[in-house]
Amino acid sequence: MTALPFSSRRIVLVIDDYDILSSGGTNILSPIVPHLPSARDLRLNVVLARPTAGASHAMYDPVLLALRDNGGTGFLMDGDRHEGALLGGTRPARMPPGRGSWVQRGRRPRIAQAACFSPEA
Repeated sequence: MTALPFSSRRIVLVIDDYDILSSGGTNILSPIVPHLPSARDLRLNVVLARPTAGASHAMYDPVLLALRDNGGTGFLMDGDRHEGALLGGTRPARMPPGRGSWVQRGRRPRIAQAACFSPEA
């Protein structure tokens, strides 16, 4: 068996309901914060989901702050515009299910559609 070259290995960390995980004053993801600036070199990908409600306040969370400051790409879906600018100056907006703003550093936000496919039997 041949080992894969380093360039083909990747770490993907998927976090859902981050608002619940980071509540209560403890943040279980704090150990990864020092590694986020080197995520590209480490081939570390972080997929983090949380509701837009209360997100403007949550952007001061160390993990979210590090992801934003290091140029992470975001997919900002349906939410209240009053939350303010969350990613790259982009505010949430009312959108149909699955639609959102794809926000990348140095580029204009684009409208994107996420899809869900059910597995075939």
